[in-house]
Amino acid sequence: MQAQTGINLGSSQNAVGSWLGRAIPIPGTTACTVGTATCPIPSEIIMLFTIEQGGTFIAIDSNIFKGANHTTAHGQWVSRTYATVHATFSLLQQGPNGVFIGGFKNLFDGIMSDLNNMTGTLHAYLYSYTDANGNVIVGPDGLPSPNPLTNPAQCATTLPAGSCAHLADFSFIAQRIQIEDLAGVD
Repeated sequence: MQAQTGINLGSSQNAVGSWLGRAIPIPGTTACTVGTATCPIPSEIIMLFTIEQGGTFIAIDSNIFKGANHTTAHGQWVSRTYATVHATFSLLQQGPNGVFIGGFKNLFDGIMSDLNNMTGTLHAYLYSYTDANGNVIVGPDGLPSPNPLTNPAQCATTLPAGSCAHLADFSFIAQRIQIEDLAGVD
């Protein structure tokens, strides 16, 4: 099969590797007005992600959330169609005061335009499964509640308001990280 660029991509397996990208919020899809004092959504995110052969997806990014930190994201990916990658991954998030607040669930859709470039969208959801002190609220299954492994639409309709919320959709561009040699160095 051929991509629109005319380059034969073979399959989405060609996405396996590490990537550097930049994501920006899509206007009209954010939970608050980006750039205002009360909106924690950043105006851009620089991201590194690795798509592994066995289906594992690992990512980290510059999303600081107004002074807060988060863990590396872990998840899984599959190919939905030719030269596309769909991933679901989660990370743990603290608030600006350093208290653990829950986790993010991200849905990632990437399309390879050639072997070294990808564009796509990222859908970010916040799952608030802690109390004001950062203690985890545990559900009947023994896992955090709301469970960040549940579908965002299901979570939003079955739990109290604010337990899981769509924060923003982002568009992104990414390039594959290449192996380089320094000139004159063996």
